[in-house]
Amino acid sequence: FPVSTDQYIALGGAISTLLGVIITWLVARKTLQKKELSYRIRMDPLISAKMADPGKNLVIRYGEEVLPQPVLLSVDITNTGNVPVENPPIEVEARGPTYVIPGYFENLPPGYEDLWSIKRTDAESCAILLAHINPGQTARVRLLMDELPKETPVFKCPMAGLEVSEQGVVEV
Repeated sequence: FPVSTDQYIALGGAISTLLGVIITWLVARKTLQKKELSYRIRMDPLISAKMADPGKNLVIRYGEEVLPQPVLLSVDITNTGNVPVENPPIEVEARGPTYVIPGYFENLPPGYEDLWSIKRTDAESCAILLAHINPGQTARVRLLMDELPKETPVFKCPMAGLEVSEQGVVEV
């Protein structure tokens, strides 16, 4: 069946409109990239203060360090943006004389054993090294402290173009 010139023009207009929509969507997606990490901190004493009475029979050590009242410090870091974040410079620091000891990642995704790690930077802080964290992905970091600090540990991530937000209040 014969096709008229008007039909070619209409088909061309429909195709160019569709291409315009697709190109606009791709450009908007690129320009609306959002790099954002959110974190939640939780502190759980491992032993009741009544049980960990200094000078009694219970002594807990990490290497040479005595942990008078050990506390599990849980830091959950989630990529709440829409693009992967590469090598964010994350550090968790206790204020005051509280020791922070590297622990482990809970529910480490398969294949991330060499991409995510925890390193002690000094007695009161640890660096959390993430080669990358994908949108919607959560790194569940577990650290140990020698005692319950008087102030909340500080979460630091000074990276250009990255928004960092606290997810809820610190739980003790």
